[in-house]
Amino acid sequence: LFEDGWKDLYFRTKFDVLADDNDFKRAVVGAYTEGLCWVFAYYFQGCLDWGWYYPYHYAPFASDFVHLDSVEINWQRDAKPRYKITAKIRWLNIFLHLESLSNS
Repeated sequence: LFEDGWKDLYFRTKFDVLADDNDFKRAVVGAYTEGLCWVFAYYFQGCLDWGWYYPYHYAPFASDFVHLDSVEINWQRDAKPRYKITAKIRWLNIFLHLESLSNS
């Protein structure tokens, strides 16, 4: 990290782009900021979008977090996975079945 060219090396090895590709860095910073907001929303308001994911494997540098006022967050607020509803129905069926067995 403290060698010359460390930032360029990071972006070349982790993202396969040059460190001076500002459009790419803006996209990574935007997605990472959106991820931070998603985590906060998840813990304080519940999951707002079950389909959202961070599309990269690595985080940007703190020095890349500039112009955050241009970051747009677009979640599909009503998108919930079907498997979650299915799991609840299965548990309800098991509960009702066990209750009917205990009443017999």
